[in-house]
Amino acid sequence: MVDSRHTFATIDGFKTAAKSAAASTGVALLKEYQARVKAEDGKPLTIAISTATPDRMNDTVSVRGWQLDAYAKNPVVLWAHDKGALPVAKANRVWIEGEALMSEPEFTPRDLYELGWTVGEMLRRGFLNAASVGFRPLKYVFNEERGPMAMDFEEQELLEYSIVPIPANPEALVQAKAAGIDLRSVHEWAVKFLDGEGSTLILPRDAVEKAWKATGGGTTTSIPKEAPVAKTADLTVGIDTSAVDAAAAKLEAATKAATEAAERLEKAQAEKTKADPSAECSHSCKAHCPDMPAEDGKSASAEVVKALRDEVVTLVRASVAEEFKNLKTALTGRLD
Repeated sequence: MVDSRHTFATIDGFKTAAKSAAASTGVALLKEYQARVKAEDGKPLTIAISTATPDRMNDTVSVRGWQLDAYAKNPVVLWAHDKGALPVAKANRVWIEGEALMSEPEFTPRDLYELGWTVGEMLRRGFLNAASVGFRPLKYVFNEERGPMAMDFEEQELLEYSIVPIPANPEALVQAKAAGIDLRSVHEWAVKFLDGEGSTLILPRDAVEKAWKATGGGTTTSIPKEAPVAKTADLTVGIDTSAVDAAAAKLEAATKAATEAAERLEKAQAEKTKADPSAECSHSCKAHCPDMPAEDGKSASAEVVKALRDEVVTLVRASVAEEFKNLKTALTGRLD
């Protein structure tokens, strides 16, 4: 397992926060690149995992701005940023070469972890060619020459990197299968994600469904179902939710107290009426007080308490709604 303390935010959400000077350097971001893979017989595999070229969002990540010390302490390579699964490789080296951030990954032997071996084999044979870096932005500026939301990341700390099945064409998996590469481990991974076990994964569901189908989707009895994008606990990291918790507790306590008060009053009224039937005439007994309209035998005092209870509950619910509104605002940029 890898360090899962960092929670990824969306690029769009980060930019929106940065426009209002509310962005934090404590968040983590993802950037995908078409990996330049160099595989020569008898030599270690090397991959360009990030470059300085503007990406499809018109952003750049400075190659000279990479800080690698933190990553070097635990240089694991993941599959699709799945922090809940074992690493598929370790990075023996990570370095800057020209205008690219390079890595030399060593994938797991087949008898140790088949998914790692499969991913490495697909890279070597050209069926996978995408990498994604997870990083903490340290210094950044908007570059309006490329667009109103284009951003230049000038300094950033590498947290992790992954080999990903996107943006590679899903037909690549079909071709890999046709070429004789055993894709059972990739298929099993896709099934787990679609069955909801990939809650720590940050991938579009449709991309995983394509991978599932391409690797033999019709051969499994598992029925794909919607998987959560992220755990609630992950989404609220760094956000104070105590006000919401307190408001919810207040609502529960007020409802309970008001209900118990109404029940006690009704019980006392019933006992009083039993001892003296005329006591019920305070509100509802036409037999003794024909001028007073009956209302299903309910006492005026009990009705007053119930009305007060409803009023208290309404007020506290409004308070809870307001706190949840504040929480939703705080979460803006973390939900895709």
